[in-house]
Amino acid sequence: MTEKDTITPKQRRAVEALVSTGSRREACRAAGIAPRTLYRWLKQSAFCEALGKAQEQALADLRSRLLALAGRAGDVLEASMRADDARLRLRAADTVLSRLLQVYEAVELTQRVEKLERIVEALEVRHEG
Repeated sequence: MTEKDTITPKQRRAVEALVSTGSRREACRAAGIAPRTLYRWLKQSAFCEALGKAQEQALADLRSRLLALAGRAGDVLEASMRADDARLRLRAADTVLSRLLQVYEAVELTQRVEKLERIVEALEVRHEG
């Protein structure tokens, strides 16, 4: 890795601020930089790569937190489906069915994409050979 491939501590603060605030203006304020500096940095591949990695890590962290809460959320839905209030039961049932459909669609889409990737791979191998 060359020196041009790394970012400075100030750029690291800007990356962290961009991820935590979601706003360029707020990130500039938090990192103590001028907006034009941030825009210049956003044109640098090393900065963009560091930002992308930080965003991926933030999403992975969020995914872990949500997975940890999923069991409790399921318990709440299950209890709601046994509630005396018919509207609450109906809403809980609708939520369960809607989410089930979303999960099914996501799994099906993933399987279709994986199948297409295998086909493309096979075609590439055949074309190279």
